[in-house]
Amino acid sequence: MSACAETVEIAVTPSGSKQRLPSPSRNIGLIFLILFCWAVASIPQLAKYFHDLRLFLVFLTGALCIVVLVASLRWILAKQTDRISTMAFVTFWSVMVILYLFLYPLSQRHAVGSGSDAEDALRVAATQLMQFHYPYYGRTFAGNPITPLPGAVLLAVPFQAVHRIGLQNIFWLAGFICFCAGFFRRRATALAFLIVMTFAALVSLDHFVVGGDYTVNLWYVCVASYLFVKAYDGNHRAWAGIAAGVLLGVTLSSRAVYPLVFIPLLTAYVRQHRSLLGAGLIMLNPLLVATVITVPFYFYDRAHFSPLHIAQKLNFLPPRQADMALVLLTLVAISVACSGYFVRLTLARLFLIAGIASSSILLTPGILLLFSDQSQERGLGVLSYANVPATLIALWAFYQLEAAVKCEPPLDQTPLVA
Repeated sequence: MSACAETVEIAVTPSGSKQRLPSPSRNIGLIFLILFCWAVASIPQLAKYFHDLRLFLVFLTGALCIVVLVASLRWILAKQTDRISTMAFVTFWSVMVILYLFLYPLSQRHAVGSGSDAEDALRVAATQLMQFHYPYYGRTFAGNPITPLPGAVLLAVPFQAVHRIGLQNIFWLAGFICFCAGFFRRRATALAFLIVMTFAALVSLDHFVVGGDYTVNLWYVCVASYLFVKAYDGNHRAWAGIAAGVLLGVTLSSRAVYPLVFIPLLTAYVRQHRSLLGAGLIMLNPLLVATVITVPFYFYDRAHFSPLHIAQKLNFLPPRQADMALVLLTLVAISVACSGYFVRLTLARLFLIAGIASSSILLTPGILLLFSDQSQERGLGVLSYANVPATLIALWAFYQLEAAVKCEPPLDQTPLVA
């Protein structure tokens, strides 16, 4: 069954044949889910600059714009007017680059607030690694430890070599745009998703323009997962699968949440398409790469392997409760990811389950912190990590919204990349 045939109501055509029609309630539910994902990825940033009534009015205005955009997407898909050219994606990328070039210098001068030290963490770690020093002995300008895993540091090294580490965001944005154009069936859907969850999602936009890697981590994990799946879905050469596996292993070793969630899901996906032995051999490549990259840094100096310090996000709880919460949330994430073994996985469902699983680690602490006696500013900062699961769930929601609209193969399906 094609994507566009995934509907729930039946109608009889004049010729007497049966035809499935979209369910209005299902479409409305998907629109509200997209709106929710946008809200999760925007409210932490909006709340930094607006309060009380102004925050409500700004949020309401943004929400109405998102609803209009998504409703327009449904109209475009239904009317078969999807004639989005490659230039539209180039224009989107160019606008994002202009925003980066304009706002990045302001973030470096800390013109608005104290700024983020996410880029500085990568800069310090990559510089130390280029000098063959242990990258986790350094500290950011804010005095915080280095939290990216070694894979993120390795991917940042080429950009630090030219002293512009934030340029990796521009590079991987181009890769993420190509991923979206390949993942969605219609280019209009891909462009709408990018506008909602990259441009209008203010947490994503903020991470992009300040040079931080929280959002770019997700982008290159999505790109690598897509290339890995496609390398083994089709009749690609062996070197393509090996290269995709190496890239996947490096990207998974960027933040601790990604191997916890994506390794079980990708293993389940491959297992559904190959024998047990074949699936094991296919997954061995990225697993070995991620392990070889990460484990030596851990055993070199376990006390200073600061990516593990991310657990400090729960230090607003009493120590014993914080330890229990960390273990529990991790087990929940792994358990949800393992549910992929019990459903028929598509790439869209893989991203959905990954979003739900990662939300236990990336959304729950922020919610708990907001309801604690800690400062609201800190709670919003922790809540901003939920941008990752929100983006993953939005990928599935846009895909399903596209599938719910009766459509024929469009005329503009020449891929952005071969």
